[in-house]
Amino acid sequence: MSDKTVRTIGMNTSYDCQQSCVFCSESDANALLRGHFLPLKDAVRILLTKRELGADRLMLGGGGEPTLHPDFVKILQAAKRLGLKTWVVSNGQRFAEPSFAAQTLPLLDELVLSLHGDTAKLHESQTRRRGSFLKIVEAFRHAAELPSVNRTALAVVSRLNWERVEQIVRFGLERCRAQQVCLSNLAPEGRAQQAYKDLAVPLAAWRERLPALKSLARSLGGSLATQFVPLCCSGGALDFDLPPFHCIYMIKIDGKPAVADETVLHDDRKRVKAPLCGDCRKNGACAGVYERYLEIFGASELALMR
Repeated sequence: MSDKTVRTIGMNTSYDCQQSCVFCSESDANALLRGHFLPLKDAVRILLTKRELGADRLMLGGGGEPTLHPDFVKILQAAKRLGLKTWVVSNGQRFAEPSFAAQTLPLLDELVLSLHGDTAKLHESQTRRRGSFLKIVEAFRHAAELPSVNRTALAVVSRLNWERVEQIVRFGLERCRAQQVCLSNLAPEGRAQQAYKDLAVPLAAWRERLPALKSLARSLGGSLATQFVPLCCSGGALDFDLPPFHCIYMIKIDGKPAVADETVLHDDRKRVKAPLCGDCRKNGACAGVYERYLEIFGASELALMR
């Protein structure tokens, strides 16, 4: 696949965050780069270059919290001037601020906000930030005032919130007025890596429960998507995995921050195929299962789709 056929720019602009989520997959990289931000001149230069190659969509997210970038608004403004659709993945804390929301939301086409529980106790037990639940609810309220912004509630699913997942879906669609809820399968990376065996929800449980959750979302006028869940366990929910994208992020070379640019064709997050996947009709479309999951739990929960 050539650069001219990759339509999405994924830009990690920040490595700071107001929260300290127990499952954060980016915690290791953020620790190395905390306090560093993608320079505005580099961000604009890359937007120009990728736009000339045919990119038409910018996703700000990954790494830390993108709204903490001192030039967050300027990056969005540059993207809109270039005719790019804009997509932001955020913990929502700054969008709870009326002035910030009024300035930034008109620049967005899509907004994905983290919602890990339907109560303050459950949500904040995972974000480890007091007051973050009320702020995420307020952020959704501000976003819902602009019908032009597509809104998704993103819940990282683990054993910490699995028993309340139905209530989270309902809360996201009814109270927060999201149009879609995405249930993201816990990644065995960062802070979640050591406790992964205890936190991971069995794939069999996903397969059993997702059809009903999909029906619930539809009955509430919304939709349900999954992320990093094998297709044989997704219950027919929409797939929230990223399309091929230009991945822009920061690294350290000889102790100094530098900008990296690579093309990611499959956001596999260390997912692999089990031997039985070779006979599945969805083998080509499915990214597989976390390698760590197979090491701990095996492949017995996977099922061929014929």
